[in-house]
Amino acid sequence: MGWFLPFSLPGSSTSKKGRGKGKGKGRGKKKNQKQWDPQRTLLGLKVIGVAAVVVGTGLVWTAGQSALIGYAQQQRGRAVTPADVTLLDAPPWIAGGKIEQRLQDAAAQRIKADPFDGRGLQDAAAMLTLDPWVAEVKQVRRTPAGVVVEAGYRQPLAMVKARDGFHIVDTEGVRLAGPAYWQALEPAGLPLITNVTVAPPRELGLPWEGAEIEAGVELVKLLREESFAPQILAYDVGQRDPRTGKLALVLQTDGGGVIWGRPPGDAWAVAEVSTQEKVDRLRRIAETYMGRIDMGMQTVFVNTQRVQTDNRPIRAGDSNVVRPTDVQHAAGRP
Repeated sequence: MGWFLPFSLPGSSTSKKGRGKGKGKGRGKKKNQKQWDPQRTLLGLKVIGVAAVVVGTGLVWTAGQSALIGYAQQQRGRAVTPADVTLLDAPPWIAGGKIEQRLQDAAAQRIKADPFDGRGLQDAAAMLTLDPWVAEVKQVRRTPAGVVVEAGYRQPLAMVKARDGFHIVDTEGVRLAGPAYWQALEPAGLPLITNVTVAPPRELGLPWEGAEIEAGVELVKLLREESFAPQILAYDVGQRDPRTGKLALVLQTDGGGVIWGRPPGDAWAVAEVSTQEKVDRLRRIAETYMGRIDMGMQTVFVNTQRVQTDNRPIRAGDSNVVRPTDVQHAAGRP
């Protein structure tokens, strides 16, 4: 019987075979190891960043909510006063006067003390739109300082002298104020529209009916920026052309006047020159006659084919326009 050796001798085939298997297995492990992937790393960083933003937003929201609740608790029960209401970007004819006070009072009366009450803000906006001086209400909102009103306001354009006194109208002929406020006042910087035969609207905030006010408003808007505009004491809209019975507007000065004729925007007529030609003529007359558009206290016709004059002044009570009898054809004149 021989002895069995439980190991291989150095240099035997068994030893080489074992080493070969071990060496091959080691190389396989190294080959299967995962390499670093930058895309996976970037994705992980993005996930972490989003999570941080979410957490941060939650913290900010919590802090803001706490501050808002604290503010609401402080304001709850505190009545809104007119002094708390701000008319944002109110024009000079609104700010600092009775109109501003009236609008502030109207808004404050409808806004409740509860800072979370949105219905009161809506009611205030609806009430403000009823005021004749307010063209539109864009927004009524609360701020830590009070209530802010963003609105568009009507611009006063002219004073209208009617049978019951003076009225203010805007650029669209809407009646803004009546004789209760203005009957004893002079126009005070506003152009004056006279000789109106149509009664004013019964309520403020409504447009004045009839062609007279519309024609007067359009003529005021056309001439108010001209250098000669201050010498126009009144825009007379009550005259009629005796041939056609249509409106014949008159510009009255302190000693004479200008027969303008058909209102701006009317269809062109063969018997009259264009609106632009009338304006150009007035500019040339003012330059030639030391700024006076009445050529030195005369009646001037700028609506006819040639500029004509009459030495008789226009009177506010004339039922018809002055006709160019004994007309002086303006040879060499503008």
